[in-house]
Amino acid sequence: MRYERLIKVLLNKNLEKPCIIQITGPRDSGKTLLITKIVEKIRKEGFSQKIIVIKHSHHKNIDVEDKDTFRYLKSGAEASLIAVDSGFGVFSSTIDPTDLVNIDFFDIIFIEGFKELTIGLKIDLSEKNIDIDYEAEKIYRYLLEKKCLHK
Repeated sequence: MRYERLIKVLLNKNLEKPCIIQITGPRDSGKTLLITKIVEKIRKEGFSQKIIVIKHSHHKNIDVEDKDTFRYLKSGAEASLIAVDSGFGVFSSTIDPTDLVNIDFFDIIFIEGFKELTIGLKIDLSEKNIDIDYEAEKIYRYLLEKKCLHK
C-alpha cells in the first residue's frame, strides 16, 4: 500500500501505542461520525489532550470545507491529515506547522481507513446496523482506561 510507509514513519514505527484508535469500514458506514462523536465527547468532558485524525481517502483531491477533514477540526481535533492518490495534506488552525511534523506532539491519534494495516485499537464498521453512540462510548471508556485522557 502506498501510504503504509508514511503511516509507519509518522507513528515512529510504534503502531501499538494505546492512544491510537483505527476505524475502518465501507463508505458511509459511520467512520467519520464515530470519530467526531468521540472527539466532541472528549472536549465536552473538559479534556485538553491534543488530537490528530489521519484519514485515507480514495478520492483524487485533498478535502475542502464541509468535508471530513474539516468536520474533524470542527469537532475539536487540533489537526487532520488526509492521504489521497495524488498526495497528502495536513489541516490545522491552532497548531504551529513545525509541531505538525512531529506526531509525538499529539496525545491521541485517530486513523480513519488504511484497512490493510492494523494500527492501535482497530474498530471495523463493516457490519450493518452498528450503534455508533455505543461504539463511541466504548472507545471513550477505552481511552480513559488506557490513561489517554487526563485533566
